[in-house]
Amino acid sequence: MANNQLITGAGRAAKKFVDVGAEIGKGFSALNQSARGFNRPSTVTKNQEYQNRVNSLMGKMKTDMDFTSFSPAETASMRTFLINERQKYAEAAKAVANMTDATSSDYMAQVDIMNGVNNSFTNLAGQLKSYKKGKVEYAEGMMSGTYSDGNELENSKVNSTMYGFIDEDGDGKSDSRLNAPFSIMEGGNIGFNIGGEIVSYNDTTPPLLKDYKLGVGLLKQNETVRRSGQLVSDDAQKMYRLELQTAFANQDSLRSFIYDFEDEFPTEDLGKLWEENPNNGDVINQIRGEVINRLVNSRIQAGQAGYSQKQSSVKPTSGGFTYLAANDPKGDGRAGKYKIWTYGPGTEPKYQYMGAAEGDAGAVDNTDTTIDTESNGSDVSQDVLDSTNKATIIKALSKQSPAVLKSAKDMVIGDFPKDENGNRVFTQDDLNRKIYEALMKRGAIK
Repeated sequence: MANNQLITGAGRAAKKFVDVGAEIGKGFSALNQSARGFNRPSTVTKNQEYQNRVNSLMGKMKTDMDFTSFSPAETASMRTFLINERQKYAEAAKAVANMTDATSSDYMAQVDIMNGVNNSFTNLAGQLKSYKKGKVEYAEGMMSGTYSDGNELENSKVNSTMYGFIDEDGDGKSDSRLNAPFSIMEGGNIGFNIGGEIVSYNDTTPPLLKDYKLGVGLLKQNETVRRSGQLVSDDAQKMYRLELQTAFANQDSLRSFIYDFEDEFPTEDLGKLWEENPNNGDVINQIRGEVINRLVNSRIQAGQAGYSQKQSSVKPTSGGFTYLAANDPKGDGRAGKYKIWTYGPGTEPKYQYMGAAEGDAGAVDNTDTTIDTESNGSDVSQDVLDSTNKATIIKALSKQSPAVLKSAKDMVIGDFPKDENGNRVFTQDDLNRKIYEALMKRGAIK
């Protein structure tokens, strides 16, 4: 799956929609929580219970025959149907044999009965074959985890019952011991008693599959964008939005993404909203739009992260020296000698103040000063000349008065915020600036 760091932008967008952070709790089982610690929608937890039950029951079987053969009750049902249908056929055939007018309505009615019996036998044979195949595919799909956690719970219950995996008493065993006795209805159609009602096999819907191609593809694309080191342009954002609108026009794809990829992408709140409004078209459209917004924002954040990483890895090269007047916009308002730094083709050079012009009072030789591009969180768009001068002064002070520098650092470091692990978060430039200001107040720097 995609790296969670690639979708932090989507997480920020999610908080603007619904504060899912308020739903974080303690003491929930792993089944009830996503990898990011949020409560899963009940649709997900219930579907995973169905999956776990199938895996457990399949693991207890001694042979495949326990699973694929028909039960005595099922066999008896088929035998009864065949006997009754053959009796109908025999009676109709006998009636036809005693008729001489093959064009009469009575004759045609008996022929229809005979054809109906033949068709019912053919239909029953086809449905039984399909049912056995579906039962194997259902078990394999559950055991391999290919069915979506976003399946509608009623459909999950129907399939679980129909294929003999219902366990309503919670004893860890199938209530029907992997058998789901069916009745054979008119025309050779098989039906199952589900909740007191007979559900025709032909009217059931197979479980929804996880849309791995779409979901994994969308998340992996963020990595591609990040590695490119390019910002996501407005035109690229519009094109991506159109792609998402097309992809999520299919409601099954939308359900799968929301319920199956919540460990990688923040959608728990949207899953719960869908549960609360299962047949509300307006709400589903709202959910679709929010998913698209979060994915677009995630793409933008991935591009920004890659761009910043690429820029921070560029090592500046010296382009020589120049002298700027105090009113020259390339400088910082001070007249004097500047060192020129370039950050690669196509980038604007930065001018680092080196001191007053040679021969002027107060001239300073900083020609050996370098810029630390390896510092944690360094940003090449910062004011290079100010940060470098402060770093140079602090470096010199660390050699002359290390105790003074340590005292200043200890005093200012507590001003920085902490991350989720309790560590202070700051860049080297931020730290240098704070230390510099503290030393100025103490009079250690004039």
